[in-house]
Amino acid sequence: MKHVTLLNKIKEKGGVKILTIIMEETHTVFRINEDFQDDFNVLKWFKKGMEQGASMVIRQQVEEEDFFIAGVVLGNKNYYFLSADEMEWAYTTDSKTGKHIPKEPGVTFVTFNELLDIWEYDVEKYDENEDEDIEITSFVVLSTDEYDEHEQAFSAEGEFQFIYKHTKYHAALFYYVYDEENEHAPTGKGIQFEEAFLEEITNKEEQMFVFEVLDFILEDEIVSSPFMEPLYVRFYEKYGFNHVQHQKNEE
Repeated sequence: MKHVTLLNKIKEKGGVKILTIIMEETHTVFRINEDFQDDFNVLKWFKKGMEQGASMVIRQQVEEEDFFIAGVVLGNKNYYFLSADEMEWAYTTDSKTGKHIPKEPGVTFVTFNELLDIWEYDVEKYDENEDEDIEITSFVVLSTDEYDEHEQAFSAEGEFQFIYKHTKYHAALFYYVYDEENEHAPTGKGIQFEEAFLEEITNKEEQMFVFEVLDFILEDEIVSSPFMEPLYVRFYEKYGFNHVQHQKNEE
């Protein structure tokens, strides 16, 4: 199901993506955004391209007149991402004459992995307005050594206050170290906004942007702090070895 995997990867990239698929003497173009619903035809082209050979250019709009361009080769029942240099050479070289074609203004050639993900795209978009800066102003630990029967995990809980668009809001943070006899046992984190935030910020995309930024800040500033220590102690007491994340934090 490589063709399905590829489409899912493309959909994880933010903004509008223009896909140009070239197969022998034919080509087709798809415009993929958050409302795109023509998966069937895209998958049909992907599958045929992987069987017979094709190339694809992905054009992502970053700003009004700025674009990222990445390349993908389809063939041998698989897909392969071109490097930025390979994509630039292919895009700026006439395939029939070999002559150089001037690069379009505003174009940056990138690898597929350098295309902006949805959350990165949203950060770029919202960061244009300094009124939308996000800052955590306080954090209070409520509990650090509970056992959550529903989650089957050692759990910690905290409350924090943050500022968004010059307004103060409150949210709860939950962190879990799952009760599995394995040093690589999964961990999990949840953020629960207060009703006032959800009533004021009703756009789901904007809510997700705030969530992603807070999640990043909390991971760096709080999760690796003593807030988590009791959970790892409980884990060690039960199983007799340290959780792998605890080992990383100590390093």
